[in-house]
Order: sequence, then C-alpha cells, then structure tokens
Amino acid sequence: MARKSLDGKETNSCNAKDGNPFGAFWDEFQVDFVDSEFYGPLNYDVHHGSVAEKWIEGYPAKKFPVLAFSGAPASFPVQRENLLTRAQEFRRETLPRGALMGSAL
Repeated sequence: MARKSLDGKETNSCNAKDGNPFGAFWDEFQVDFVDSEFYGPLNYDVHHGSVAEKWIEGYPAKKFPVLAFSGAPASFPVQRENLLTRAQEFRRETLPRGALMGSAL
C-alpha cells in the first residue's frame, strides 16, 4: 500500500527512497524509481505451491529490473522446516563427526 512521504503528504507511491538509509542506498547504485507497484498481502509461502512461479510471471526482470520492498516479502521468522534443514546441513558439512549441537527449537 502507499506510504506517506517524509513531509506527511499522501501519495500514490511507496516512497522507496524516503528516509535514511533508503535514499543514500539507492543513490549509491544510481537507482531511480519511475513508478510504484503494489502487491499484497506479503504473507505467502514460496516453499510450497507455485507462488514463486507466479511471482516470476507477474514481475519479470525485463519489466521490473529492481524491486524495493517497504516490508518483508516473506514470512518472518523463517519457517521451522527451513531452519532445521540449514542446521542439519551445517552440522553435516561443518562440524566434526560425532560433535554435539543443541537447539531450543
């Protein structure tokens, strides 16, 4: 949804460059936004179903070379199953065999 600009004016924009560090960050890469595209709600699950394919189809890189989100584009915190997978990979690939690693999940 649209966000107010820093001066409090209502706009039909996400104002992606308003505030610190946003403006300085995008200016460093010489990125200017020509329009705002609104999508919501941002609570989808890209790990199940065809959400990722639909996203790529709806926002192709040729038309949308840069996407700046004013909020998180996925659920937070990360899904438990993804965290467990990363922990298992870390244990398998990094720790010596037989090492013990605890978790409070």
